[in-house]
Amino acid sequence: MVGKVLLANVYFTDLSSYKIRPIIVIKDMKEDILCLPLTTNLSAKGTKICNDDMEYGNLKKTSVVIIPKILILHKSALLKEIGKIKAKKLIDIKNLLCQEMEC
Repeated sequence: MVGKVLLANVYFTDLSSYKIRPIIVIKDMKEDILCLPLTTNLSAKGTKICNDDMEYGNLKKTSVVIIPKILILHKSALLKEIGKIKAKKLIDIKNLLCQEMEC
């Protein structure tokens, strides 16, 4: 599941409601996943991904992986698979996340 781009129910930080948002899975943890959200707002802080970065599947638009907005979601919140990013791009994303988290 790591590296997959999925649509998921992502709750607001105040838990008042949720939106269906695209995410990238960073780590699979049995019933939960660690992930990062995507946005089509190209001025957002993070790293851009486009269809050239996809191993399979297609993004509707070039997007930004929002780093370091880490999410933990239960697998029941996952709705649909969009595709999977290439291994090299996933490594780049993890390295950027690590830099932002100062690990």
